[in-house]
Amino acid sequence: MASRTIPSLHHRLTFLGIEVTAFVQAGVYQTSARVSCRKENCGREIELVRQNKEASLHAECPIHGVLAVFNNFDDYAEALKTAINQSNDAMGLTRIDSGAKGMFERYN
Repeated sequence: MASRTIPSLHHRLTFLGIEVTAFVQAGVYQTSARVSCRKENCGREIELVRQNKEASLHAECPIHGVLAVFNNFDDYAEALKTAINQSNDAMGLTRIDSGAKGMFERYN
């Protein structure tokens, strides 16, 4: 298992800490990411919030409020995929295929 926390990759990701973990389970290569607040070394997991389906998506910390704004969920997923691929490149791991769809789950 490999793990690495990615610092700012894009101005929208400045306060989002993205910890990437890659592993093989049941013969399938999997990558997971934990997204948290980097502001003042907070470390709390972010919440994705939007007012309605047409509104922008806000990545929020329960302490520091809005950390990043995305046009929609696909925009957020693409930014996360880019961050994961940059991490995987740095560690010599397999990149996420451009057409791959991810599963998003909340871990407590």
